[in-house]
Amino acid sequence: MPEAAAVPARPQPDTAPTGAAAAPDRGAAEVQAFGCLLVLSHDWVIQNASTNCGEILGLPHEDLVGARLLDVMAPDALHALRGKLQTLAPEDDGARVLGLELFEDGRRFDAMVHRAGGAYLFEFEEAAAAGPRPRDDQSVVLPLLSRVRRAEDVEAMCEVAANGIWAMTGFERVMVFRIEPASDAVVIAEAVGAGGESRLGGRIPAPVLAAEAASLGGRSRARIIADVDAPASPLFPPRPEGGDGVDLLRTVTRAPSPAHLQYLRDTGAAAAMSVSILRDGRLWGVIACHHPRPHRVGNQTRAAVELFAQLLSYEIALVEARAQSAQEAAALSLHERLSTLFEGGLRLDADLRRFRAEIAAVLPIDGIALRTATGFHSEGLAPSEAEYATLLRHIAGRGQVRVFATDHLAATCAGAVDPARGIGGLIAIPLRFGGDERVLLLRRREAGGERSPPWSEGDRRAAETLRVTLLERVLKHTSDRGQRADRLSQRQEVLLAELTHRLRNAFGLVSGLVAQRMEGAGPEVAAFATDLRARIEALARANDLLTGPQRGPVSLRRMIETEAAAYGDAGGRIDFSGSDPALREDLHTTLALVVHELVTNAGKHGALGAGGGRVAVEIAEGPEGVTLEWTERGGPPVSPPERAGFGSTLLARAIPHELGGETSLDYRPEGLVARFTLPAAAVARGAAPAHPAPTLPAATLSGAALVVEDNLLIAMNAADALRAMGASDVAIAPNVTEAIERLHGRSFQIALLDRDLGGSSSAPVAEALRAAGVPFLLATGYSQEGDERAFDGVPRLMKPYSSDAIAAAVAAEGLLGG
Repeated sequence: MPEAAAVPARPQPDTAPTGAAAAPDRGAAEVQAFGCLLVLSHDWVIQNASTNCGEILGLPHEDLVGARLLDVMAPDALHALRGKLQTLAPEDDGARVLGLELFEDGRRFDAMVHRAGGAYLFEFEEAAAAGPRPRDDQSVVLPLLSRVRRAEDVEAMCEVAANGIWAMTGFERVMVFRIEPASDAVVIAEAVGAGGESRLGGRIPAPVLAAEAASLGGRSRARIIADVDAPASPLFPPRPEGGDGVDLLRTVTRAPSPAHLQYLRDTGAAAAMSVSILRDGRLWGVIACHHPRPHRVGNQTRAAVELFAQLLSYEIALVEARAQSAQEAAALSLHERLSTLFEGGLRLDADLRRFRAEIAAVLPIDGIALRTATGFHSEGLAPSEAEYATLLRHIAGRGQVRVFATDHLAATCAGAVDPARGIGGLIAIPLRFGGDERVLLLRRREAGGERSPPWSEGDRRAAETLRVTLLERVLKHTSDRGQRADRLSQRQEVLLAELTHRLRNAFGLVSGLVAQRMEGAGPEVAAFATDLRARIEALARANDLLTGPQRGPVSLRRMIETEAAAYGDAGGRIDFSGSDPALREDLHTTLALVVHELVTNAGKHGALGAGGGRVAVEIAEGPEGVTLEWTERGGPPVSPPERAGFGSTLLARAIPHELGGETSLDYRPEGLVARFTLPAAAVARGAAPAHPAPTLPAATLSGAALVVEDNLLIAMNAADALRAMGASDVAIAPNVTEAIERLHGRSFQIALLDRDLGGSSSAPVAEALRAAGVPFLLATGYSQEGDERAFDGVPRLMKPYSSDAIAAAVAAEGLLGG
């Protein structure tokens, strides 16, 4: 989550504040004064200690470095810390342990534990003193959430949230920022103490918030700055110059950057706290709290704020999802109405007022402008024809081939439109790929600023639906068969869906019939049936590739190989060369149609048919884009088609029309040579092949295993690890009684035994395991001092342990007898 955010002292809706903090400094190995930090190696030796350990813990930092934690802290505290660390997954954002008595001297501390690469991080701060009526902030969360659910919209929900957190934390000011799509973060709700000036509507640049939130991987941990003027304490010993060091980014006590501290001072804040609001793993907004004096919120309260922020995130997601679904349904209705109106003779140029009214019912706009074959046309708020042309050049320069949206036209397309027109934002919808025929939907500037109301995600999806509607209309009238296409296109999607459904049923039916006939058949028939079923499955995969949805970047080579597999050995007669760049997933449908037509034609009439020919496929990526060259050789003689049917037309026109590329088809007697060029924008930038999943430890077990552990999460993780090692079954027991009961009448190959079971020793279980001859490992968070005789000579597995650690311990101790 970002460092505590701030806005200028007075609302400045269209001005970003100066001096805003940059992305967090991972190299700033300092902690704030309210807490101290220990960095431990994997064997629990203290490597670094913050120099304020003396003030917080009463132990000089020089004496701590190099010491084992078990020699410093009380056994019960150490056991609690080990157990909490054991439950952490690598992606977790740390965990709290509240009210620990670290030194058996009556002093209590709150701790935060983290994993950071190969190190463990422990943060400590003094626990809040218990009063006559202990605070229970967690009990406030659900009633507050009920009030949030009763709010009428997102802004009202955030107002309830701001007031609730204001009351819980004691901060003078609480603000809720929302990050607008491709825009700034705006204060949409606030709670301010008496006499405080409102900052509602204030803005800060979204990257100031998003950069740090992204660096934390989308987490909702509360980030607190207790005193902007308190001195920070570095780690001892300091990290070597240029060394990697320890990443403190997830820690709570990490000192903020000097620039951010100065920024808070400039806004009058002496203390701050912030927590992220996430939606679908992305930063939606931030709850930022400011106070004019030093102010530290206790761990229990911070935990309640974090829980509430997570639940608030879910509620916001539900409300926005419902609104988005309603708008999508309205957009589909608009698609149907416009299709009907177009069928009835509606023209974009002559009936623009009606066209605008239909759009405005779904997507609020103040004007519309477009250029068609009959000239420039506008209605309501709109640019001049010359300004329209300038806007299109700006948009084309951004490489936008689909819907383009901005709510800050003056910044996005500076100088393109006279400010006196009052246009704040627009959505540009292309009518033809690569052409200058675009529909501009325009919104007026908000009062006192340069921006229009932001385009929501629902607005953008509605615009995309409108793009499809308009493109469909243009395509219907690009040939002499336009009227016939008008009648057929309304049934196209329904027929395709029905055809796909029936094809899948047919594939399943035929495959099932073949499988039935294989029963009791001889070797030759069985081999034939196996090959036939493989061909049927390949045909089904090829059909799914053509009609199914695409997720992730597109591979031309994979498409060709999948299609060719439906023709038996045809895949082995395709020679690939060059590269295979990842292409954008939105190109999937067009490319799948082209590849399907190429492979099908080659299988029926060309080199992949019965003649035994071959196809050379060369894919290359260059500055101008991606080229695919398809060369057939060794097949039957080829001649150009006598008439332009659907397949030949699709090959020739699909890529130029839909993707703005080029196509060359040369029907040589010795075989077809086809060359396709895709624009550079077709490449999915930053896409990389998926990394293989990490391998599990080698299987070393074959029988049943027993896990005796009172912590369910630890027990489940251990059980998964034992199964991965080959255990046929894993039984789990949480206490001594159940563990001994499971040993009666059942044989186990190995056991994993926790030393402490809810405050009781597991020694009776150890004795029962010895008596039954079951080898076992002792999982413990304690040192060996004070162990009962039942544990003498038992191999230790120190918490926290991994799957690899279990496997290594079993192998090292020879527990399975070789």
